[in-house]
Amino acid sequence: TDSRSRRIRSGTVAVYVGTERARFVIPTRHLNYPVFLDLLNMAEEEYGFQVDGGLVLPIEPAPFEEIVRILEEGEERFRAIGLDEFLRFGSCEYGSCKELPSSCSNGFTVPLLPKTRV
Repeated sequence: TDSRSRRIRSGTVAVYVGTERARFVIPTRHLNYPVFLDLLNMAEEEYGFQVDGGLVLPIEPAPFEEIVRILEEGEERFRAIGLDEFLRFGSCEYGSCKELPSSCSNGFTVPLLPKTRV
């Protein structure tokens, strides 16, 4: 693979999901959000700290794509939602996600990456 095609823009991070390790490039600030903190905690439990080749999250591509899509469409509103809430309220059946509660739009406190804009 050409290394230039694998480079990512500043302010983004590559993550790998699913059994086939599908590659996604997401904004780094997403790693501060509860849904990603939940996924990172699950990754630590499942893989420990000894993972070769990048940040691997224990979620299949379809629900991960749905989470990213929801955040892209309404980041301010949905950034405080944890993984369980995303999976409960987002049906992950492309285009038929249920409405997420507006009460979940509260911010959260200490960011994982403090210098990243949230």
